[in-house]
Amino acid sequence: MKKKLSTKELILAGAFGAIFVVGLIAMAVITGFTPITFLMVAFLTGIVLGPIYMLYINKVPKRGAILILAALCGLVMSSTSFYPLLFSLICGLAAEVTSGLGNFESSKHNMLGYGFFSGMFMGPFLSILFAKDAFLKSMTQYYGEAYVEKFASLAPEGIILILILSGFIGGLIGGVLGNKALKHHFKRAGIV
Repeated sequence: MKKKLSTKELILAGAFGAIFVVGLIAMAVITGFTPITFLMVAFLTGIVLGPIYMLYINKVPKRGAILILAALCGLVMSSTSFYPLLFSLICGLAAEVTSGLGNFESSKHNMLGYGFFSGMFMGPFLSILFAKDAFLKSMTQYYGEAYVEKFASLAPEGIILILILSGFIGGLIGGVLGNKALKHHFKRAGIV
């Protein structure tokens, strides 16, 4: 297996990145309807996008592919601060290293790698740690005062660790579902 990404693989990475970003935005919109579901965005997104990620890592099993996807997601989530991009790159690097330990071919390493990758979905909430008032003020513009008051009551400072853990757990579940989809649907269809 060649170590560098070929032009075809870069095109595949871009295509999967676009699909993944559309899914990420859709999940943010869907979970944004209530403060409770909004706090569950990392967990739920990890589950829903697992099959896409597992198909991606099987179609582009090379170093750098996961970081490309992480950078793309980080850019999309960084509309109000740079924290999501930075955190996405850290999570992407952890996923890259984990999957690399299995040469990007071990389903167990890829599922665990996706768990680390899914931690990034809570990146926009990092502002709670560093600039909570500014974060809540920007939320008020989008969601309104009552929504933000409810959100603030549900999101104490220590919730960040819970959100990161929920993203990781959601990623593990999504990785398992994605691996099953690979075996039962994508391989039978000849996609992988």
